[in-house]
Order: sequence, then structure tokens, then C-alpha cells
Amino acid sequence: MKKCFIGFVIFSLVSCASLSTKNAQSKIYLYGESHGNPIDYEEEFEIWSYLYKQGARDLFVEFSYSGGKLLNEWMKAKDDTILNFIFESLQGTQADNQYHYNFLKRIKKACPKTKFYGIDVEHQPNSIGEHYLNVLSERGLKESSEYTLVVENIADGNDWNTKKQIAQGWENREKVMVKNFTREYDALPSGTTVFGIFGSLHTGMQHHIPEVKTLAASLIDYYTPKGVLLNPALGFETINIAGKSYKTEYFGKILRGGANGIESLAFYRLVDTTDFADLPYLGDNLPEGNYPVPLQTGDCFCVVINFVAGESLKHVYRCDGNTMSGMLNSHLVFNE
Repeated sequence: MKKCFIGFVIFSLVSCASLSTKNAQSKIYLYGESHGNPIDYEEEFEIWSYLYKQGARDLFVEFSYSGGKLLNEWMKAKDDTILNFIFESLQGTQADNQYHYNFLKRIKKACPKTKFYGIDVEHQPNSIGEHYLNVLSERGLKESSEYTLVVENIADGNDWNTKKQIAQGWENREKVMVKNFTREYDALPSGTTVFGIFGSLHTGMQHHIPEVKTLAASLIDYYTPKGVLLNPALGFETINIAGKSYKTEYFGKILRGGANGIESLAFYRLVDTTDFADLPYLGDNLPEGNYPVPLQTGDCFCVVINFVAGESLKHVYRCDGNTMSGMLNSHLVFNE
């Protein structure tokens, strides 16, 4: 299973973290995608459209610094020459797929004031990186800080390319992404909401290489001392379980596209109740990696499974501090 944002989650190996920073209104939402998955792009568009309507304009993406800048140039252009150049440069990579291309086109049409921020290393130094250096040179900006950032980003990409087969390469790349993310985010006005879309490897709480700290985990550590409010919910709702009303924090629903007959799943964290604290395990496990937010010992989540046929099931999972595959686990303790 996988998951994502404030309210749109997906299931599999994808993960998502939500952070609120600077003040109660400042928020960072991270979505972990499976590159090339059409359902992910659909949900990402729904999420960004929602946030955009709420006033968000800043979209952080798994592009290089130059890639993000060129996307912004394309947003102002009358045709798709720049976007086509970007995708020609991405040929042979996971980012080069029609779903991704269409996703960006939809953003330009529906959310025209979107500003992109590329925070990854430069993977295409001889095309995207070199092209943007030439753009800056032609504008007389060869001595600018922006030019320096492009050169550094290309160097970071070269480092990744030579070390990506070893843990050091992965560690360096995550650190670069953290450095770039915090540089861009910290420069934004207080109260800014941003949305970040990255591969699930970067947005999970745990990397597949144990000694490597993920982007999401590092951002949580970086922003917590700055007054981060972790796990912001989409809202508060009252739901009925076994004939009783419960107050919950609602983290949204995920579209399943009819897979296994499931239309969607919705996540509700139960608050102010101990009704499920002592119920025995019923056999099913749901590790932290499947949740839209990091689990905490003592959490009880109601997962509502909505079927295409119109039926629904409610499963209550409790986290007692046990782990599975190195991450916190939750156990099914009730269903109806």
C-alpha cells in the first residue's frame, strides 16, 4: 500500500509526510509517488488544484535546480518548446513518460501561477544544466548567485553519478535535496504553504539503506525546533463505529481506481477515546509506511474502505509500539 498528502493517499510503497511550519498557517506537504504511475499523477493534480485554490503557488519537485527554472520559463511561454526540450533531455529516465508530461500541461492550464522549485541534483548536466547556464550567460548573469547554484547543482549530480552504487552516493543526494529544499523554503514569506512531489524513497521515514536519512526525516528534524506542528489533518470529523460516535482527525481519502473492487480509502485518527486500547489483534498488520503521516505509539486509526459497488467497511488499527520491517506497525483490532 502507499499513501500521500493531507487527504489524498495512495497505497503501495509510496509515503508522505506533512509538516506545518513558521506559524499555524505555514505548511509543507510531501507526496511520495511511484514514477510513471498514472494514478499518482491524477492524485497529485487533485491535491495541487485543491491547495492552489486555497492560495498555494509554490510547488517543489524532483527536478534539478535548472529543471525547475526552465519549467518556470515554460509556464510563461506561449508554446511547449521548453517543455519538449526538457522531456527530450529526460529520455530513458523514469521521469520521461506521457503521464508526467500531461500532468505538467494540466498544471499550466489550470494553475497558471504555479512556481516550480527543483531541489534534486542535476541528472542532465550536458543538456538541461548546460542549457540553463547558457541562458544565464546570455542574460549577463554569469557572475550571479543563480549561476553559482547551477554549477554547484551540476557538481552534485556528477558526485551522485559516480557514487550511486554505494551508500555514500545515496546519503549525499538526500543531503543535497535537504539543503536545496530548506534554502528555497526558508526564503519564502512566513505563512506560505508548499507542496512537494518526490519519489517515495525520499518521502518515507526510512530509506532502503538503513544508514541513509531520507529527505522527509531530515526536514522533520530541521523544522521541529522552528516550531513545526507535525501531522496536520485536513479537518475534524465525527464518524460512527459500532453505533457510537467518535471524534477524529481526517487525513483524506485515496482513490484506488477500482483495484480489487475498491473505489477509495479514507484515514481517520481517533481522538479522546480508549475504547480500542485493549482489544485483541485480529491478524492484519498495517506498517507505518502505509499511512499518510508518521505513526505514534497509542494511535488508533479508522480506515474506511469504500467499494465500487457502494458498500464500505471500517477497519480500526492500533499502534502499540511494535515494529515490522524496521518501522512502527499497527494491528487490526476491530472491523465492521
